[in-house]
Amino acid sequence: MLKEIEVYVNRLYQHAAGNKKEIKELKDEMRSHLMEAVHELKQEGKSEQEAVHLAIERFGGEAELQLIIGQLFQAQRVFAKRVLYTAIFFLVASLLTIFIIWVDELGNNHENRAIADRISDLLGTQSSITADQQEHIKQLAQSAGQIASIKVYKLDKVERENGFHTEGVIPDYQYDTSVPIFEWMDYYYQRNQEWFIHIKSRHFSGIFDAVLVGGLTAYIVLFTIWAIINAYHHRRLNTGWIIVFTLFNAVGYIAYHLIRRKARLNAAS
Repeated sequence: MLKEIEVYVNRLYQHAAGNKKEIKELKDEMRSHLMEAVHELKQEGKSEQEAVHLAIERFGGEAELQLIIGQLFQAQRVFAKRVLYTAIFFLVASLLTIFIIWVDELGNNHENRAIADRISDLLGTQSSITADQQEHIKQLAQSAGQIASIKVYKLDKVERENGFHTEGVIPDYQYDTSVPIFEWMDYYYQRNQEWFIHIKSRHFSGIFDAVLVGGLTAYIVLFTIWAIINAYHHRRLNTGWIIVFTLFNAVGYIAYHLIRRKARLNAAS
């Protein structure tokens, strides 16, 4: 009786790919149900062989059960992989976006300084700005896509004992363009003893923060879900590990994996 049931159960799970411990537990549970059914049928007067065949027949069609079991394990594996891959995508995408923004910011800052240098060299020590020079400054601003405004002041108009103050001071020259979709950052340059230059340039601080917080949050949540699924399949999930996965993420899962591996080695020895 036991041999026939064992053969039947093993046949059902022969194509099930997944956690070995979980599969063994499911097989033990199925075997136990079949044994109970056989025992009840024998009490009803059936012979052992009849009871075994009838219990297996009542349990369900072998081919259908194999298909259901295979689909169940396949669905679990696919879902867990998709969660992990999506988590990694959010992590990589957010870090890549942040890197691109950082490189763009460095480029903008470098170009702003270069434009301030060129304006300072253009004006030199003269006391006023000519129409040709104003047109030149305008072209410099337009050639740099990140600049929203350039204001040029005589240094003695804005210089104070405790710094420079442009509020309420009319610039000697001002160029403005309206691009309302970005956050702006003010840059101030004193390039010689005659002129003070104020540049308002595109800035990505808000976008940087949104990408960093949004991307890392999505990664942490999805990775935690994946770690919880794995721990559940290993029959080792508890509230403590959920907290560890949430707070420490990949580091927490590595710790879980090492502790689980040590426990398996101790059990084997």
